[in-house]
Amino acid sequence: MSQPSTPIRRFTRTAAVAAALCAMAAVPAFSQQTQPQVPTFQTQPQPQPQPQPQVPAQPTQGQGAGTIAPQQIPVVIGVLDTSAILNTSKAGKLLNTQWTAALKALNDDMAKKEDGLRTQAQQLEAARSGNPPMAPADYVAKRKQLEQLDVQYQKDYGAKKQALDARLDKARETIAITARKAMQEVSEARHLTIVLDRVAVPYSPQPWNITDEVLARLNKALPSVKL
Repeated sequence: MSQPSTPIRRFTRTAAVAAALCAMAAVPAFSQQTQPQVPTFQTQPQPQPQPQPQVPAQPTQGQGAGTIAPQQIPVVIGVLDTSAILNTSKAGKLLNTQWTAALKALNDDMAKKEDGLRTQAQQLEAARSGNPPMAPADYVAKRKQLEQLDVQYQKDYGAKKQALDARLDKARETIAITARKAMQEVSEARHLTIVLDRVAVPYSPQPWNITDEVLARLNKALPSVKL
């Protein structure tokens, strides 16, 4: 005759049945998958980039509202022969003539003084070997005087040449200032944005050359200049 079940036994039996049910429920789920399933991922649509709002360009420091940006300025080139401006203009030619005459006069004066010193030196040597000969002390004193005079002549020549060069530079600056103004006038008339010196341009089309136009304006504004 069977014994009545105790509460502990009933709880144990119930827990075992529950465990068995869980095991039975789990086994078919794995046994039905003979090959492992590769999970598939759904591709999510990528968000499209949103257009950025256009921000108006702000004027840089020092530029007003109506100032044209540098990259918007058209490049129109002119070529100027500055050497021709200084040497073939009316004022330039006159200046060269004055300079040549002044330098020749200075050199002629120096050559005359040197010839005089040379003559005195020859006379001194003749007196030294004469009969009777010049006293050695007198010869040394005379020779020293000639050497000091030669040094003084060289010093005077250097000072006069330096002053002449300064006058030439000042006269050339006067021509350059007037030529620069003429160049600006031609540039404005032809709407040029860049003017290059001819020596820096190995080749350029003739229409770019503004030398003749600048020369014409320079000759009218400054026909002569004084050294």
